Amino acid sequence: MAVRRAGRRQGGDGAAGRREAILRAALREFATRGFEGARVDRVARMARVNKAMLYYYFGNKAGLYEAVLLQNFEKVHNALDGALALPLGAEGRLRAVLEALFRVLEEVPEHPVLLLREVASGGVHLPPAVLRRMGEAFLKVRALLEDGRRRGDFREVSPLVVHLQIIGAAVFLRAGAALRKRIAGSLGQEGLAAPPGEDFARQVGDLLLWGVGSPRQAVATRRRP
Repeated sequence: MAVRRAGRRQGGDGAAGRREAILRAALREFATRGFEGARVDRVARMARVNKAMLYYYFGNKAGLYEAVLLQNFEKVHNALDGALALPLGAEGRLRAVLEALFRVLEEVPEHPVLLLREVASGGVHLPPAVLRRMGEAFLKVRALLEDGRRRGDFREVSPLVVHLQIIGAAVFLRAGAALRKRIAGSLGQEGLAAPPGEDFARQVGDLLLWGVGSPRQAVATRRRP
């Protein structure tokens, strides 16, 4: 459903601030309890607004969920667009995409949790506008791979496989932190601790590029000191 642009309609920082507070509270509620378990009254209490105001801004729980996801994907797309616009070759832009995506998910750690919930349910609660934004992220990665292939930097690979490797690494890095800690505790060691974000992005980039790089590019990469 269409989401009301209440902040713009009413004007003033107060309306925009209330709307943002509702979205922050809803993000936590949906990540913690999922769409089915989330309750609008809890969101309203956390945001310190009454339910009538929440319904005015977002219509219903589905509208609120859509607004939360669209805001998250807007951040993802802004990060991707910034990385893809850098004056770098295909390899450099692919590395920049990884770094940008990991930074966004570090800033919004609830987003990977929401994604995993939707993957498990087959995306039953995802509205068309959110599905489009998810698909557009894939199209941007595909365009980057095609550009790299035309330039001779990448070999021909399945864009979907590469996209899933990127998303899988980023999502499981953030969403799996608590589980990794529990597993490490059961083993009595810290071997499951993730490296710092930038180092993680670099290592994932190395694995990807040695897989998607053209034979000459892979050899050149391995020869670097």
